[in-house]
Amino acid sequence: MKKIFLIFIAAVFILPLFNSCSSHSKSVSLTAILEQVDIYISLNNSSEAYSLLKQAEKSASTYFERLGVYKRYIILGDKKKAVSVLSGALKDFPDNNQIRAVYVQFLLDEGKTKDAVKIAKKLDGTEYSSLYAESSLKLLLEEKNPDAFKDSSLINVYIEAWKGSGDSVWLRNGALLYLRDGKFLEAAELYPENVSGKTDVLFWQKVLYDAGDYVRSAAAGECEAVFDDYPSLEEHLMLLSDCYHVLNYEENESLCRRELIDRAEALNVLPDEFNENLAKCYMNDALYCASKGDAAGEFAGINYLLSVNSCYVPALALYAQEAFDSKPYTEDRLMQELRDSGLKTLKMEENDLRPRASVDIAIYRIENALAQSDSAALKVLYHSVLNKKNNSDGKEQRSSKVWEFLEQNELGKNLYPPEIVDYAVGMLIHENSADTAQLIFDRNIEAVYGKDFIIADNIEKMRRNELVYAAWFACRDGNADTAEKIYDFLNSRYGKQVTSLVNLSVIYAGTFREEKAVEALSEASSIASDSFTKSEILYRMGRLSDSLGDTKNAVRSLQYALQLNPGNNKARLLLKNVLN
Repeated sequence: MKKIFLIFIAAVFILPLFNSCSSHSKSVSLTAILEQVDIYISLNNSSEAYSLLKQAEKSASTYFERLGVYKRYIILGDKKKAVSVLSGALKDFPDNNQIRAVYVQFLLDEGKTKDAVKIAKKLDGTEYSSLYAESSLKLLLEEKNPDAFKDSSLINVYIEAWKGSGDSVWLRNGALLYLRDGKFLEAAELYPENVSGKTDVLFWQKVLYDAGDYVRSAAAGECEAVFDDYPSLEEHLMLLSDCYHVLNYEENESLCRRELIDRAEALNVLPDEFNENLAKCYMNDALYCASKGDAAGEFAGINYLLSVNSCYVPALALYAQEAFDSKPYTEDRLMQELRDSGLKTLKMEENDLRPRASVDIAIYRIENALAQSDSAALKVLYHSVLNKKNNSDGKEQRSSKVWEFLEQNELGKNLYPPEIVDYAVGMLIHENSADTAQLIFDRNIEAVYGKDFIIADNIEKMRRNELVYAAWFACRDGNADTAEKIYDFLNSRYGKQVTSLVNLSVIYAGTFREEKAVEALSEASSIASDSFTKSEILYRMGRLSDSLGDTKNAVRSLQYALQLNPGNNKARLLLKNVLN
């Protein structure tokens, strides 16, 4: 009995070894047969090749062996047998992507596109997904339905087509479908990081800029590209300049503007009414010069713009602002004696060379422009300059002049040009006549959009300035939901602005969402350009952090607020209370 048991055990252990050797022997045998088939094919002996191949087909068990048999049937020109092998292999190995990919390619080569698409669906998201993209697009072409290419379901197909071909047009197609649906962030996610060439660089600059991703938009703009025509060069440099502006890279922003101005001058392109972007570039350069104390550069820009287009409102407005802001230059007795003796100090020479703006000249220039143009923006500028000059007028007198201005420019009952109604509403709010301002605003909205128009339900139809005032009035009326909805829309559509974020923080704080209020103020602080505004925002952040019991961040915000503006007494007093 013991002997029989030992023999049985030995047999059990030997059997797997025998099976293994048998399988290996079979594989070697099949490989030898296929090699012999290849020899017969090379000798043009098809009958012997077929005979051996049928034998190989019967013994082929792995997917790799099936593909080997398929390949040789294709070489022999027997597509019927080849597809039979493939379909059988796919049935036996339904999850094998290699067999599926070979089958799809065969069907595409045979013009059986519909069948190819059905089988290729499972390849989506795999290493062979480009075949799914190719078959899907080929089917659309065959169906001759151009609108089908605009279906959002094709976005992944376009992405895979790009991966397979490297042709960036497919990726742009996918991004355009996202943009059409208002999905700016999703479109930006398709940015391939390294782009080159005018078309790609400009396209991704726009996509990333619209998505609010200014860092990557600037990076795309810095990629290598040759802009050999002025319109695309202008758009490229303006976008890049705007990104640098948002990111507070002043020097880079200035270099972009100077490059555009130099190229425009070389091509004799003028900043006239037909080249508004170039005019804005000159204008921003003048403002940059003003911020750096370069009065000569600032006035050179203003005067050149007005020599090209005497009705250009931003330049007229900047000149008028300089006229009101400039202080009269006076010299003491010692300086007068030096001047009388023919001597000058360096400061006296600088002041002699500094251009001066005159309020009377500003008014004259605006009146001259009005004689040439009936622009509502010019009318607003003229009214505001006269109003500022006549600063002795009382509140009632100024409000009365606003009403007269509206009546003079009424287009219909309670209907006015947008620039004029925006100005009038803003002026009345500034004069603490908010009730009157809201009356004018509400009546004008009804005149423009109809009696049954509900702002909260039609935000996307309204102008930006209309939305700004609508949000302000909603806050005033205690309608926090509408105000929040408008500010969220403004931030998403036009980019996050300091005022919108600060007002949102007030809404959050007033509805017991202090942490969200701190987040909104933190964003506002990061994009605020002047130290006084930033200091006020940091004071509010400190106050909110203190209310949340976050002493560490409260102290940090308040100390930074005082560093930016030592005269911020509210921050100083609160910091003292927090520390105590």
